Amino acid sequence: MSNSAQVIEAHLKALMQGAMGGCSQSYHRFLSDLTPLLRGYFRRRLSRQMADVEDLTQEVLMAIHRQRETYDPVFPVTAWVYGIARYKLIDLYRKMKCDPEWVDWTECEDSQTSSASLAYDSTEVQIDLLALMAELPGGQRDVIRLVKIEGWSIREASRLT
Repeated sequence: MSNSAQVIEAHLKALMQGAMGGCSQSYHRFLSDLTPLLRGYFRRRLSRQMADVEDLTQEVLMAIHRQRETYDPVFPVTAWVYGIARYKLIDLYRKMKCDPEWVDWTECEDSQTSSASLAYDSTEVQIDLLALMAELPGGQRDVIRLVKIEGWSIREASRLT
């Protein structure tokens, strides 16, 4: 990880930890400092769809707000944030009926966060996902797999289950 990426990670992590401790000023600063990083992340990946950059940035910020208690301070905050951003981007591709399989996510890695955004490699993520999915009741597991992993619509998943 480059020196600037380490500085950014340390700064954002300190703000997130302050926010998790109840400091609203840290939380607002975290979101404010994160916003230009997210815009840059999406601009590099959506050069032909600039109108979607701001929408995705706002969606990620809202997802962070809703899911902030799921952040584990043991891991880099940028890995958590860019993981959320990546899934929002994949959701956009699905809505556009694009197959995001052509995207080489390692090449898309944000140079400012380098290895921090890949703290979990895909194998670890898959293992974690499988472990979490195994804890769900069968019906819920099937619906999540069909909709979120395989990309079926809710209507199609409902029909299949």
